Amino acid sequence: MATNLEIITRVRDMLNEATATQWSDTQLRRWMNDGAKHIARETHFAETNQDIDVAADAQSVAAPTNVLMIQHVYWIPDSDTDHIVPLVPKHYEQMDALWGSWQNQTTGEPVAFAPRGVSPSLRIYMYPTPDEAGTLRVFHTAIPTDIATDTSADATTSTVPDGWVDLLVDYVEYRALRRDRDPRWQEAKQLFDEKLEDMAQYDTLAIAREMIHDVRTGGVPRWLADPDFDLV
Repeated sequence: MATNLEIITRVRDMLNEATATQWSDTQLRRWMNDGAKHIARETHFAETNQDIDVAADAQSVAAPTNVLMIQHVYWIPDSDTDHIVPLVPKHYEQMDALWGSWQNQTTGEPVAFAPRGVSPSLRIYMYPTPDEAGTLRVFHTAIPTDIATDTSADATTSTVPDGWVDLLVDYVEYRALRRDRDPRWQEAKQLFDEKLEDMAQYDTLAIAREMIHDVRTGGVPRWLADPDFDLV
């Protein structure tokens, strides 16, 4: 994994400036922070999960403050922590129209969830409202944490995946050249945009995704429903 110092060195190689003259290391680190967040917004590379305590009869809970996109939510009741229920994602407006006033009157085991708001004030609503205390296990893509702009973070590894560090290098290079009104910034940005699109389309799941409809559960992966399906 590339360290932040290694990324700074690679950026300086691209800028042909081995030691700070036109651009300080502090500036480069700021642009590294901007670049990591920009890449995360477009590609959702920074994945993490968090357990959130839920009180009985709580209609909603605060989501993690750094959420970009919620991927999966599971309900785990305190009375049976081996019972893990995947919740169905829904839009809040849809559930509000369907559920109406029943949301405050009907409780039970949650079967669906709906996010409402924007980080850091995002909340997760559960349907129906849980009738006992439990835990929401939230898997989500996150906004990367900024690195320090001094030397204290130089030895730590970058939040950008190792195979895509050159994308961050291109971003910082184009920001530096653009600051100095150097026309080469346009070429650097074009390279960044092309790689960003490649990363956004990158998929770690290589198996076939044919679907078969099941009246009980909706669409399920064909390999799961058809034992004779050939994965090769």
